[in-house]
Amino acid sequence: MKFKFIAILLVLSCTMSFAFAGGNKETKKAEGIKIQDTVRLNIATEPDSLNPWISAASDTAAIFNNVFEGLMSYDDKGTLYPQVCSSYTLSEDKLTYTFNLRDDVYFHNGKHLTSDDVLYSYESFTKDSTSSYRFSLIEAISIPDDYTFVVTLKNQSTSFLISTTTSTILPRGYEEQSIKPIGTGAYKFVSYTPSQKMVFVKNDKYYDEYHMPSIENVVVYIMSDTSSVVAALQSGQIDVADIASSNADLFKKDYTVISGDRNMVTLLVFNNAIVPLDDARVRKALTMGINKKDVIDGVFDGYADPISSNLSPVFKEVYNKNLEGLYDRDIEGAKALLSDAGYPNGMDLEITIPGIYWQHVDTAQIIQQNLAKIGVNVTIKTVEWGTWLDEVYYNRNFTSTIIGIDGKLDPFESLKRYETTASNNFMNYSNNEYDSLIEKAITSTEEQKIQIYKEAQRVVAEDAGCAFICSPKNIVAMRPDLKGFKFYPVYFIDFSSLYYVDVK
Repeated sequence: MKFKFIAILLVLSCTMSFAFAGGNKETKKAEGIKIQDTVRLNIATEPDSLNPWISAASDTAAIFNNVFEGLMSYDDKGTLYPQVCSSYTLSEDKLTYTFNLRDDVYFHNGKHLTSDDVLYSYESFTKDSTSSYRFSLIEAISIPDDYTFVVTLKNQSTSFLISTTTSTILPRGYEEQSIKPIGTGAYKFVSYTPSQKMVFVKNDKYYDEYHMPSIENVVVYIMSDTSSVVAALQSGQIDVADIASSNADLFKKDYTVISGDRNMVTLLVFNNAIVPLDDARVRKALTMGINKKDVIDGVFDGYADPISSNLSPVFKEVYNKNLEGLYDRDIEGAKALLSDAGYPNGMDLEITIPGIYWQHVDTAQIIQQNLAKIGVNVTIKTVEWGTWLDEVYYNRNFTSTIIGIDGKLDPFESLKRYETTASNNFMNYSNNEYDSLIEKAITSTEEQKIQIYKEAQRVVAEDAGCAFICSPKNIVAMRPDLKGFKFYPVYFIDFSSLYYVDVK
């Protein structure tokens, strides 16, 4: 998968107007199409919130991106196209975006979407102190009429347009998003039964004929145990599922099995603000004590790429290949660093794991064995997903953790989380040089950004801000008559692309 800098479109001319054809969705009009009213799948975690402005979990977004929409969206190649808007223009000074909204978009409660709803949404984003940097760049927003939305930025930003894909538009005055979410997407939310399932139904009044779903109902079971997922797929309880690489051979004969790159990095995350992990020598020693190949082979059966950066290698243009091999396994070197840091006899390390993810549990066990060889006694603390979110992610009350962090369409979003004041910098990483690079990147050209991003990766990697382990691939198994599954540059399970065919 090759990622493009979508925002490079912004330098094509001084005054621009864009109107796109939607996506590259594979046709469903092939001979032998079968009418089937339901597809069933699973997700590993409970939704952390049904309100997209509150939710931070990638699993939740992967499902609810079928319900909520932004001004723009992206296809499976990462190419942007208009969603709630039909086109946009960019001023000569590249500061003012004028979005021409569609006049046929309705929220799932029947309310007609107008520019006032977009204004309400973006006013909410700019007032939220936890919102991303991109909203701090907004100088002014206005609505000249019911179907025009204008944004003026303080400085040029090639990332702003990408940000509109995840800036979900919600209806003004609706106060029950956390109970019964309302969006404009191809599917409507029906129900959520905690610890069991979520149900969605096709939006028959969806405005986008090109992306109109074929399947009426989608049932998403909350099912994290690997053996349960395998059994459910084999018994026909579910129709499609992410599977462990070790189970791929079970399905290759009678199911369709596909794999693809996933914009994700698996990390041993250090809490950089606490002793002894506030000492870079300790972090480097722990990183050098890990055998990445043990994790790749033992957990992912080879379906992963080793990394030394906080970006996935799928960002081919900006991934810093020169960092490969940095702090590779070196037992004696790791021991020397620990001794120099004041731990000649080793140390203790607690790793807090969200037990719902078997990959993280298995990775922690391998790291536990690896680090024992440099004198580090690892204790694995397994907690519930909700507890992990509260204690580790939000309150930063932890020593270290194993987690997979999904990347965004814009690599800046992945890099920004290591900036000192970032609200999602739960690793408490802080480096003045890194902060300066991130600040500089905001108003840089695309060519300048590539070098800045590589430099930022170098800083956090040399600092061992985290132990960067691997970028795993996705493996999906589905019943042979189900077609249309797509791997996106961000984690998204696109219900609308799925359809059934007759299998002779």
